Amino acid sequence: MKSGDSSKMDVKSQHEVDPSGIEAAIARFGKPEERDYCLSVRCDTYEEHRRKRGKRAAEVVFLVCRPGGKFLLHTKSFYPPGAYRVLTGGIEEGEDLVAAICREAREETGLEVSVERFL
Repeated sequence: MKSGDSSKMDVKSQHEVDPSGIEAAIARFGKPEERDYCLSVRCDTYEEHRRKRGKRAAEVVFLVCRPGGKFLLHTKSFYPPGAYRVLTGGIEEGEDLVAAICREAREETGLEVSVERFL
């Protein structure tokens, strides 16, 4: 199928993160629950995602817990009014998993964080 084709294709997530970083994080924080998903997406949607992804090896989703037990959410100017989401970001090729989380938290919030566990 050509790029821009609106046909659907099955895409399986590929783990492209350095496994040693994942192994080190598991040794430190314990093994997270793992789930695999197979999503059916249009070719043009998939190609757009690949273009935007750039040099990212994978994505991280993380929660920042504030004093009092509340978690940070964020919004962006192009989100619909009242729309918030948890923090996310990209892991760069060869970047350590924990370092990526700390970098993304700093970029998104300005906060220095420490990773306590996997969810």
